[in-house]
Amino acid sequence: MSLKLIAYLLCWCNICATLAGQSLQVKDFAQIFQPALSFGGEWTPPRPIKGSSAMPYQGLSVGLQASIPISGKIEFDLNLDKLKNWKNIKSWKDVQNIGKTLPVDVNGYQLLWVANGGFRSTTLTTVGDSTAHRGYYAHTGLMGLHLQKKFRLLFYQATLGFSEDVATFGQLKPIFTAMAGQARVVKYGFIFYYGGYLNYTDGRLLPIPFVGAYTALPPFFDLQITLPPQVRVSYSTHKNLRASAEIALSGFQTAFDRLVPTSSGSNATMRAGLRSSHLKIATTAEHRTEGGRLAIELGTVLARSLVLFDGNDKLDSFAPATGMYVSVNYAVNLQRKSLIKNIWDKLDFKW
Repeated sequence: MSLKLIAYLLCWCNICATLAGQSLQVKDFAQIFQPALSFGGEWTPPRPIKGSSAMPYQGLSVGLQASIPISGKIEFDLNLDKLKNWKNIKSWKDVQNIGKTLPVDVNGYQLLWVANGGFRSTTLTTVGDSTAHRGYYAHTGLMGLHLQKKFRLLFYQATLGFSEDVATFGQLKPIFTAMAGQARVVKYGFIFYYGGYLNYTDGRLLPIPFVGAYTALPPFFDLQITLPPQVRVSYSTHKNLRASAEIALSGFQTAFDRLVPTSSGSNATMRAGLRSSHLKIATTAEHRTEGGRLAIELGTVLARSLVLFDGNDKLDSFAPATGMYVSVNYAVNLQRKSLIKNIWDKLDFKW
């Protein structure tokens, strides 16, 4: 791996930590097509800082996410050029190919209300305070899905909310995020998607591009690769059971109280920001029914870096030992109310 690539990955890791804020991340691109109401939590057991025998770092996050359809419309337009192809059937192979080319163009849209909220509890004894600090967050907004000709899907989202960190603790400074992209069906079973993401907080505007691909690997596997760096492989032989393995850069940002010695010999409380960047390797087991989806994830965190900062000034840094984490999430399935999802399923993808 070249030095340039390593620098690129580290840069993406810091960006992910900044953008993640307090929110729980959406880990599967396919969830865009699956409106749901989900609740979950993640727990990181106490881990010692490298070179220390104590266990000063641990974390807990709990969050609620909602993606609820509020309006939508589907239109079917007869495509005469495709209809002409039906006159050229000369073999069974031609019949199979025609079956994959519907003589209609499908257009439609789906508008969804999206919201998420929760808290992240973090303990870092090294800073002199062994109590856990809870940083709260909440965001709400709208998401749009537009199904266009040739089965191209335009998707976008805009949210407004708040998240506690060193700049916003004790006050509700707004945070604005926006995303827009397009998913293209290159061929059946392969989707290519790309777009951009905007984050505005504390007077700073940060634009981030993203690109990725999803492909089915018959008979039982599918693969998803996304930049920022994420690789996810899933395996399923039963419609209700699914297993996944993932490697990805991740992180979060919150605030923390630390005790700072003063000239008088006493300690003063100082609020500092806490940024976590790490590489994770995880396995997930899912049980799916028509009513919902239960997912249990077990993973290990490598190369975690904790940085305390005040504004743009780095105050201190810590490196916890490699450790495990566990997360549980349950999602109530609302896809029956999604027009886009119902049409998308007709393409016979392994979503």
